[in-house]
Amino acid sequence: MLELIPRDSRAVLSIVKQLLRLSGFNQDTERIGRINLLNLFIYVTALLVPKVCFPYPSSSAMIQGLAELIFFTNVYVGFFCLILQHDPYRKLLHTIDTFVNIVYRSSREQVSLPGRTLISLNMKIQKVFSIYCYYVAATASTYWTIPCLMTYRSMYKASLSQNGSSIQFYPNL
Repeated sequence: MLELIPRDSRAVLSIVKQLLRLSGFNQDTERIGRINLLNLFIYVTALLVPKVCFPYPSSSAMIQGLAELIFFTNVYVGFFCLILQHDPYRKLLHTIDTFVNIVYRSSREQVSLPGRTLISLNMKIQKVFSIYCYYVAATASTYWTIPCLMTYRSMYKASLSQNGSSIQFYPNL
């Protein structure tokens, strides 16, 4: 999915369309995908209810839990705002597809200058977007694994020590 060089050099914004399709956006229909209801259900059951309805052991845990809730609510509301803009995005993608078809239709036999320009621009966009996605994935993975590894290291040190030292928990926000 995230190749630096696209399989089809004439496909414009293929990665963007695939990522939008994963989030429930469908260019061909006017309805909003069912995956959005699944996202709402997961948000309510996995984040909102546990963070609001269950007690916290201490004030610092409560502050951290509410900060996580604010962060994830911000992410979810941003995603929902993207969903509300479904029609303008769909029209934009149809306009881009129409433009690409006009450019490529005029140059069926050989690739014209506008066609070559569009292909080279598409390759650059594909490469930059893929590198950005890899960067975000690596950063997110590091952000979530480092606290876990530090906690496991603390547990290992506590199990080796003879004096019964306590385990230091490193929460990830």
